[in-house]
Amino acid sequence: MNTALELPPALAGRKGGTPTLPPGAPALLRALNDDNIGLADLGALIERFPPVAARLIGLANSAWSAPASPVVSVTQACSRIGLDVIRGIALGMTVALPFNPKRCAGFDSERFWVSAMLSADIAPRLAEASGAWSGLDVHAARTAGLLHNLGLQWLADRMPAETNAAIAAITGWEADSGEAQPTLDQSTHSECGIGYARAGAHLCRQWQLPPVLVCAVEHQAERDYRGDGWQAAMLIRMAADIANGVFRQVPVATCADLPISADIQRAISQRAAARLDDTRAMVRALFPG
Repeated sequence: MNTALELPPALAGRKGGTPTLPPGAPALLRALNDDNIGLADLGALIERFPPVAARLIGLANSAWSAPASPVVSVTQACSRIGLDVIRGIALGMTVALPFNPKRCAGFDSERFWVSAMLSADIAPRLAEASGAWSGLDVHAARTAGLLHNLGLQWLADRMPAETNAAIAAITGWEADSGEAQPTLDQSTHSECGIGYARAGAHLCRQWQLPPVLVCAVEHQAERDYRGDGWQAAMLIRMAADIANGVFRQVPVATCADLPISADIQRAISQRAAARLDDTRAMVRALFPG
């Protein structure tokens, strides 16, 4: 399917267009998934992206990190914060550089980033528990979890009024209305002409990310999807479901279709719930105000 032909005019038009990653971003994305890279080399790459570097140094000096002495370099920040956390933050912020979702009044930055960060922590644990079943190793699962809601940023930036209406349709839904509550993907499709999952997949495809990541992002909201990459899509959907359930502090049902025992799924959910307050604090330190 040629997803580019399905883009709404606001995304496909000359002024909208598909956002491009900053120069050097692909090299940084590869480095973030390299287990053998040292902190100094990674810090040097991140320094090429001043907005990301500044946020990381700010986070390392925040009350969330509580350093004993000031952190003045990205390398020090990497050492202070920890490589796994740095990977998630730097990856997420790098791909977010082309967007300004604050154009959309209903866009909840804290919820967006908490969901992304928790999903990036949950997905590799699900992938590890499922072995090779999903086709996602722990690095690919972390990336897919972090990027699962990427399309919402693009919609909020380029179609702020329509995205605001899509979000309002969910938050304003009434249980006694007699109608089923729409999902965010359904609501963005209705209001914007494209669901946030397919919008995110279009970006991933244009940025030449691996096909398994594209499939995971594109089909995450399709519970009956059984095409190429369906296992990866199901795993990322479960990661996002757990993350959103933890954010809303509601229980999430285990998924019988995953080759992971219910006990392990519940343990992963409980671990994510235990990290909620810390993740919120980290996101607030990263994006003050």
